[in-house]
Amino acid sequence: MKFGMCTADLSKENLNYLKSIGYDYVEANFKKFAALTEEEFAVLLAGVKAAALPVLTANSMLPSIYKIAADGFDFASVRDYLQKGFARAYQLGVQKVVFGSGGARSTPDGVDKNEGYLRIVNFLKEAAKIANQYDIIIVIEPLSPFECNLINTVAQSARLAADTSEDNIKAHADLFHIRHSKDNVDNINALKGILAHAHISNPMTRMFPKRLCETDYDTYMQALADISCDTCSVEGWAVFFNSAAKKAINLLKGIRIIKKNN
Repeated sequence: MKFGMCTADLSKENLNYLKSIGYDYVEANFKKFAALTEEEFAVLLAGVKAAALPVLTANSMLPSIYKIAADGFDFASVRDYLQKGFARAYQLGVQKVVFGSGGARSTPDGVDKNEGYLRIVNFLKEAAKIANQYDIIIVIEPLSPFECNLINTVAQSARLAADTSEDNIKAHADLFHIRHSKDNVDNINALKGILAHAHISNPMTRMFPKRLCETDYDTYMQALADISCDTCSVEGWAVFFNSAAKKAINLLKGIRIIKKNN
């Protein structure tokens, strides 16, 4: 399994530091690099290409200004944004984009939840076509109920992926959201070939993980390994980024994974 760090800082210096302490890749912020001018993105891209650490994943796919489950939403309003964003993601080397975006996908008051769900399915079908032009997978992040009123568990993420019938739409797991959605890590076990990416943080504080005694990190990582999930990114908060990032990667690489014949 490869371990990554979620960061909006794609400077050569930051990427090289993360490489030096043991990270395998960086997870970028999709909506931030999508919003850059052509000149700004050219500078960013040059720095990434010169760095030692690849950008393999991205998160925050959709700004909350797009209400995809609302009455009157038209995919045409977001097509150009996604086209530019996925094209830039491809240039950066991104292979997977996380669709969390709770503010964009929550069903507004007055909209039936089933209708909202169908609108998200239709949105993802169209988004998948654009992502597929660049060989990019979209992974659906289950969010806790206080961040989004739809898709709160790993099973719901998997069901939504299946309902799109798109090969490049997959499920996702996040230890923080598993805890706060009252989900269970064991539910990951049924998602081999379906769950393609994961996030990890201290599920109580949302800080970077530091010590095994904080929670059952080892159980979570074992579940991901058992289904051959090949990427997991640290996503959380840190007071002192450099030292916290080092503690997190040391913890993750120190977890003993038992290899099983699946």
